[in-house]
Amino acid sequence: MENGQEVAFIPLSTKNFQRLFLVASMIASKFWDGYYYSNAHWAEVAGITLQELNRLELKFLFGLAFRLQVGRDEYEFWCKAVRRLVAQKQESNQMLAMETKLLRAAQKWTSKNPDGHRPWKANRDDAHGRQEPER
Repeated sequence: MENGQEVAFIPLSTKNFQRLFLVASMIASKFWDGYYYSNAHWAEVAGITLQELNRLELKFLFGLAFRLQVGRDEYEFWCKAVRRLVAQKQESNQMLAMETKLLRAAQKWTSKNPDGHRPWKANRDDAHGRQEPER
């Protein structure tokens, strides 16, 4: 609820992203530019019918309650939310890359050493400076 009115929420998906981006770009162009292309031109470029584009535009505008300006606080809120999502995605990608490298190394090592023998002898010092006996 915002100012007593419920604001529609449209979840993004791979099926609706292009149409939402198209309509958002078209409306932003109309809102900010003194000169803008007609809906017929946008529809032709997008490869959809003019009727569908007009329907999407109205649905989008009513979903926003025709409130096209965004206040500073709301803008900052969404910027922070996007930054958090990007950071989480980057962290997730880094973990996945590390896991992939470890799996590849393990597969490479086990394919060269199928019976599990180490290709080196480990002589490690314990915490008191004594060497562990070789096995």
